[in-house]
Amino acid sequence: MVAFELRIPHTLSLASRDAQAQVWERIKERVPITQPEASLQVTLGAPGMMHAQGPLRMLDRRRTLGVVIGAESLVVESTGYSCYEEFCEFLRYVLAAMPSGEVAGFGRIGLRYINEIRVPGVELPADWAGLVAPELLADTQIAAPGLTAQGTRGDVEFAGADGLRVQMRHGVATGRIVNADGPLRTRTRELGPFFFIDLDSYWENPPECELPEFSAEAIIEKTTRLREPIHNLFETAITDQLRERFRREPT
Repeated sequence: MVAFELRIPHTLSLASRDAQAQVWERIKERVPITQPEASLQVTLGAPGMMHAQGPLRMLDRRRTLGVVIGAESLVVESTGYSCYEEFCEFLRYVLAAMPSGEVAGFGRIGLRYINEIRVPGVELPADWAGLVAPELLADTQIAAPGLTAQGTRGDVEFAGADGLRVQMRHGVATGRIVNADGPLRTRTRELGPFFFIDLDSYWENPPECELPEFSAEAIIEKTTRLREPIHNLFETAITDQLRERFRREPT
C-alpha cells in the first residue's frame, strides 16, 4: 500500500460537501465511487446542533485507488501500485482539481510505503536469511540455547536535509498491517506470516518559516524527493534472491 498525505491550513470551503463534490466532479472519471467519512456533531446548546461535514472518500471501480478530501488534508492511496511515475501522474491529476486559490498553503507532506512480503514456506525470522538484509535480522541471533526467535521488529528514524525525515519499521509478524476489510481492496487477504518493510518519509514546514503557497509543482517536487530515500532503503533491505522471486510472481 502506498499513501500520500498533504496537510493544509483549515480551508473553510473544503469543510462543505458541496465543495468536496466539486473536486470530485473534476476527477470522477478516475474515481467515480464516493463514500462519505464519519461526520462530527457538535452540540451548541438546546435546541441547536451544528453538523460539521467529514471528509469525502473517492474510489476507482477496482477499489485499489482512493482519494480523501477534507478541510485540512488531502490523501491519495493505492493498493494497486505498479510504479512511482504512474502514482505521481495520478497525484498531479488530483492536485490540479483542488481549489488552489482557496487553500492558504501546505505545512506537511508525507509519503508512506507499506510492504507485506509473503514467501511460501518462510515463517520464522531465521527463514528470511538470504531474502532480506542480515542487519534486519541481527537481534534474532542473541537467543539463548534452546530458544528460537518467533518474531522480530525494528524501528529506525533518519533525518535528511531541509527538514526531511524517514521512519523505517521492519520485522517478521503474522496477520496484516494493511486492513483487508478497509475501503481499498488488497491484493491478498492472507493472514499468515510475513516480513514487513514500512517506510514513512515526510517533510514539515518549520514553525519559524513562512507557509509555502499551494503549488502543485512544488508539492510534486517535494514528494519526489521524499520518495528517493524510500526507494533506496527498500532496495538495501532486500536481496537479489528476493528480487528474483518478485520477478517470477504474477502481477
